[in-house]
Amino acid sequence: MISASRHHYLVLWLLSSAFLLRVLGQILVVFLHVSFLPPAEEWYSGLMPYGPLLVSQILILALMVKINLNFTRGTGLFFRPHRRFGIGLAIFAAIYFAIMVIRYAVTMSLYPRERWTGGSIPTFFHWVLAGYLLVIALHHWKYGQPSARSKHPSLLARFATATARVVGVCILIAGLTGWAGYLLLPTIIARYLHMRGPQYAVRIDRNVPLTTTDGIRLVSDIYHPRRAGRATPTILVRIPYSRTFTNTLFATVLGRLWAERGYTVVIQGTRGRYQSGGVYDPLRHERADGIDTLNWIARQPWYDGRIGMWGGSYFGYTQWAIADRRNPGPTALMIQEASTDFHGMFYPGGAFSLWSALEWAVMSHGRVDVPPTPQKLGKGFDGFPLIQADERAECEIPFFDDWALRSIMQ
Repeated sequence: MISASRHHYLVLWLLSSAFLLRVLGQILVVFLHVSFLPPAEEWYSGLMPYGPLLVSQILILALMVKINLNFTRGTGLFFRPHRRFGIGLAIFAAIYFAIMVIRYAVTMSLYPRERWTGGSIPTFFHWVLAGYLLVIALHHWKYGQPSARSKHPSLLARFATATARVVGVCILIAGLTGWAGYLLLPTIIARYLHMRGPQYAVRIDRNVPLTTTDGIRLVSDIYHPRRAGRATPTILVRIPYSRTFTNTLFATVLGRLWAERGYTVVIQGTRGRYQSGGVYDPLRHERADGIDTLNWIARQPWYDGRIGMWGGSYFGYTQWAIADRRNPGPTALMIQEASTDFHGMFYPGGAFSLWSALEWAVMSHGRVDVPPTPQKLGKGFDGFPLIQADERAECEIPFFDDWALRSIMQ
């Protein structure tokens, strides 16, 4: 019985060869710049930089060779059948395949320029990998011996199995629905805001660095509209928050929303925030860092001379700080609820606004924003000297001390 399954090795070698061709094709395009193959942006979605992606592909190929040799010889760890492993792997492969089908269907439905094969190279080879896993799973599922308990299950065991299957199906449906919703979310939001429909699929370059004039590494995620031409208008958003799951999801949806409509979107962490380097010192470096960012954008091949900026509150301040710049400078600003006079906010009428300063400092001084409790703030407010309010609130915040000292020096 098992020896008959050895013929699966032919299919495994065929699928492995297809995946190898993808890796070699991408290498030829990226490093040798051949013209007879699709351009580099067609070969990957930008989920990870090409360097780590290539390493992971080589590791996958090495594992494939090991598995294929086991199946060719009819022996070895990967050939020896295990029924439960086969069932689990089959479920995983089916989910993997379904996710890629949803991704392909959404891309083909939303972006006219992608039909029918545009940007489909990564998706096609995800199907190849899913098929490879499914062949292995079927071997283990078919030839693995069921346990003695599973041959004669009790009534309670049958009930538990049925319940687990129902729960698993519900989780699977919910997961696939959530994935489809995530892909469609920018379109849903755009319709709610009465924006025009999506036109372009999006490629994301994560963790793109630039170095400021004083040597600090600022990091951006860049959202490129595919097939929109070499140069497009740019939207710049400078994020002054920590990189949490919620903030990352918000930034990704926002970046895709605009990129789908033909803009190159640069979402950058301000100094010491998101993934950018340096020490977080609110308001101090936004003009210099903003100017360095404008100059960096102007040197990029996708820059067409137009830059828009967006955001409220601190996001708005990052716009005010460079609003006077020209060539390069912002062509349009969208500022919401952001004062042009943060000094007046902290020192209204010349007096130090302890509440505003301490609450903001305690919440945002770390790598992750944590709203302070009333009890912690109360400890800070209750006592003198003023400059030690942060320490009474159980924090050591240099920029708060600087703000407090300025109130004394005025």
